Amino acid sequence: MTAFVALLGLSGAVFWAISQKQLKFPFQLTRLYLSAELSSALNQTGSLPPEIEVPVFKNDEARQIARIYSTLDENYTQIIRGYFERYRPDYGAIAVLNPDTGAVLAMESYVKDPAETGLGHLPLRAPFPAASVFKIVTAAAAIDQGKAYAETVISYNGRNHTLYRKNVSDQAVTRWTQHVTLREAFGKSINVVFGKLGLFQVGHSDLTRYAENFHFNKDFQSELKIEKSRFIIDPTNMWQLVESAAGFTNRTTLSPIHGALIASAILNDGVMPTPYVVNSVVSPKGETLYEGRPQELDTVMVSYSARQMQLLMQETVTHGTSRKPFRGLANDESDFVVGGKTGSLDGQTLSGRTDWFVGYASHNDLRLAIGVVTVHKKYWTIKSSMLARLFFEDVFESQKQLHSTAR
Repeated sequence: MTAFVALLGLSGAVFWAISQKQLKFPFQLTRLYLSAELSSALNQTGSLPPEIEVPVFKNDEARQIARIYSTLDENYTQIIRGYFERYRPDYGAIAVLNPDTGAVLAMESYVKDPAETGLGHLPLRAPFPAASVFKIVTAAAAIDQGKAYAETVISYNGRNHTLYRKNVSDQAVTRWTQHVTLREAFGKSINVVFGKLGLFQVGHSDLTRYAENFHFNKDFQSELKIEKSRFIIDPTNMWQLVESAAGFTNRTTLSPIHGALIASAILNDGVMPTPYVVNSVVSPKGETLYEGRPQELDTVMVSYSARQMQLLMQETVTHGTSRKPFRGLANDESDFVVGGKTGSLDGQTLSGRTDWFVGYASHNDLRLAIGVVTVHKKYWTIKSSMLARLFFEDVFESQKQLHSTAR
């Protein structure tokens, strides 16, 4: 019998154990089993409720119906669903995390056309071009290697949102040459600056290494089935290095939940937490069969570099590409701390213009990280940065009212 089970492999052994009502719960098998159950629930309903009933076995006991308690916040879920029903982008997805623990607080998916099926749960999918969100990785690589800092001045020729070979390779300083700090270039998402940064400062090997530090091309150790975000680059192709560093390519992709993890790492002093959505699994007798715990996924940069990156992220919402959506919420007089990065690029898997906001907000004792993506085929209904702003404002206003009531 033992030899037969060995031949089956891990998945076969799990199936055999279930059929014999002898499944035990070491962490690896529990996570595998929960992943299958959560994926099944997502495929059937399109979302996860705060509580799910699942059949389990434990040792030689009879079949049980256990209850999975998730980390999801039902209020957050309802708020996000309201946005999608009101603004109706062609595609939309939002993931919200606790940046300190990795607990998933919300993950909602939206597809405007009900006839369009088979896309899966979009917050966990990575068909979306990362676009300029990848500038986070390029900037972090430069800062963490001591090759640039927030106030480093970089000269460039050309427009902010184009990327031409001549402007990247041109080192001449003329009367039309512009000079900006890295912080300003990040906030305004200036492609030429980041193309030059990648080509002359960071290089292929360090950009690839930091992409991996930020968990591109890697599996996520989670109960959720999260599609790998993709970073593909030919190390012999200098122009691919330029495009990748600027986020001006469809070869680099990102999922919304991964975007929220990237923002978490920046707010969390360079530590990226492992995402988890299962708070606990409890048997009918009240026995805890499984308990979700915060774990570190990766240390992507040192704490000093993370604090430098926070300056860059805050520039986006105060003076950069998201200044209009966040006007009045993120400024020097506000008691909110908000940072983020936008990105926009035509997609291939999902046709239309992909629009990103990846960022974080903190107010009093509440800290949130968010990844928002919308895709617009013909008409824009709302920008992803505005969705993030609405969410932060609604959540923190609710928190303020709750505190006032408690007093």
